[in-house]
Amino acid sequence: MQYTKRNKMLSVLLSILMILSVWTVPASAFADEGISVTLQTAEITSETSSVSVSLSKVPASGILRVIELDAGENYSSANLNNYKSLHFSVVSTLKAGSNTLALTAKPAAGKKLMVVLRDSTNTETQDYTSSAVTVKAAESGGSSSGGSGDSGQTGGKTEAEILKNCGIEILQNDKTRTEKFRETETSSQVKVTLDDSSLRSCKGSGAAFRSVQG
Repeated sequence: MQYTKRNKMLSVLLSILMILSVWTVPASAFADEGISVTLQTAEITSETSSVSVSLSKVPASGILRVIELDAGENYSSANLNNYKSLHFSVVSTLKAGSNTLALTAKPAAGKKLMVVLRDSTNTETQDYTSSAVTVKAAESGGSSSGGSGDSGQTGGKTEAEILKNCGIEILQNDKTRTEKFRETETSSQVKVTLDDSSLRSCKGSGAAFRSVQG
């Protein structure tokens, strides 16, 4: 009986050993999955003043930078502090998830923007980067409504053509005034003619009237 029990115990132990020899724990179960850094602002222009960045988690210690790279340049961790920095944060001010980061300078069109999270929790630092986004030139605002245009054209007419169609006529009793002004007069009847293209296109010109004594 004792021999039989011993054999059963040995059989059970062998079965356990066989199971353990076959079953392997994936290395990924113990490996550090790292940190995901995502630049959520898909389009960045030379007028962009802030960007949205998502972090899968925040390390215990480290920094985050938004850097600017040349179009054909690849990121090098050794040069992190030498790149043009558009934002700097310590990780204690960040959170897992979306973070809105204000830029300290406007991005340059044609350059690439990248977010770098440097984890200094351990003795050896580890950098996690986002995908680079190329900076586009900001679109012009087009023709402004109100205010003078730099091109000197409005509605297809030049400034000179518009001013030619503008005029001021001094009247008296609804007719062109021919008499001289008197010092006692405090008002005058004026007829103003404007170009039909735009009232804003006419630039007023001041006229000084002096009394002429006969």
